[in-house]
Amino acid sequence: MTTLPPLLATSASSAQGAGGWGSVGREQAGRGPAGVGVADRSAAPTGRAEEAAGAASSQLKDAAGKPLSQEDARKVKELEARDAEVRRHEQAHKAAGGQFARGAPTYEMTRGPDGRSYATGGEVKIDTGEVPNDPEATIRKMQQVRRAALAPESPSAQDRRVAAEASRKEQKARAELRELERAAESYAGQAAEPQKSMLDALG
Repeated sequence: MTTLPPLLATSASSAQGAGGWGSVGREQAGRGPAGVGVADRSAAPTGRAEEAAGAASSQLKDAAGKPLSQEDARKVKELEARDAEVRRHEQAHKAAGGQFARGAPTYEMTRGPDGRSYATGGEVKIDTGEVPNDPEATIRKMQQVRRAALAPESPSAQDRRVAAEASRKEQKARAELRELERAAESYAGQAAEPQKSMLDALG
């Protein structure tokens, strides 16, 4: 979490302080239409492979109902694969983000030679703000934000930036919690049986 503001909207760099937002998955868009035509750089199919490609292209039609060329048919197949990959990526952010993922994933669409639109990029908005006056809750929240950002099989650079920002906020909250615990111990004096640290419970 897909910026954590615009994994999963603003960029991760804008996710500062309480009420911050992030988007995870946005850099999927960078691979968007560029993913189309990857197969075009490979050697053209020959023999049975060429016949199969020709058969596939004859079953695919453009918006006017005309059969697609072999090249356009390959592009459609690539767009279909890209669409499935992007949707899996963003849904992984959404599922892991839980209550901190706001709304459904949004997608950047590319129109294919067949006239249909395919997802070639996307993002999930994640609430990355610190919990005011509650470092323990902030720690738990940032742990989930980091899980959401890194949930896809192949996190993007943006996803990793969001995860790093969540880790930074978690460490800040841990330092604040230690200060609170030290202040409480000083106020209470020497306890007969010191209570287990909240940090120990958080792991």
